[in-house]
Amino acid sequence: MVAKVLKRIGNQKGFTLVEALIAIGLLSLALLTLMSMFTVSGRMIITSRQRTEATYLAQVLMERLTNETLATVAQFNGVDTRNATTFSASATNGIVTSWKDQLENELRTDAFGTVQVESPAIIDGTPMDGLTRTIVRVFWPSGQSGLSQVELFLLRR
Repeated sequence: MVAKVLKRIGNQKGFTLVEALIAIGLLSLALLTLMSMFTVSGRMIITSRQRTEATYLAQVLMERLTNETLATVAQFNGVDTRNATTFSASATNGIVTSWKDQLENELRTDAFGTVQVESPAIIDGTPMDGLTRTIVRVFWPSGQSGLSQVELFLLRR
């Protein structure tokens, strides 16, 4: 009897309907997993590009400020590209207006930047006499999580 059953099973060719359905189900799960990975990786690529661009734009302004005297750099304290009155001084107006345009054209139209100048520099809550710290921040909306930010700072004597 057992030999007859084994012989009959051994003579079968192809797949049963149940085996085919299980294979299709497993393949569907694998494809859904892959599709979700592509979605996540697409979001990560966009986020990475925005962070790289924001870092570059912060570096652009920082390089321009590095070429200025400390007295001129001090005039950049409190600059916020959302508020034109914060960069109305003649020394800051052209540089910040150009930077604002770059932020809006190259990153996002709703991106903005700020500049903070500390003299003396305050590091870990301690004033450092003789040092000036310039902080450049770039902000941009990132989905539903609010604002993303890049911050660069430079210490100068």
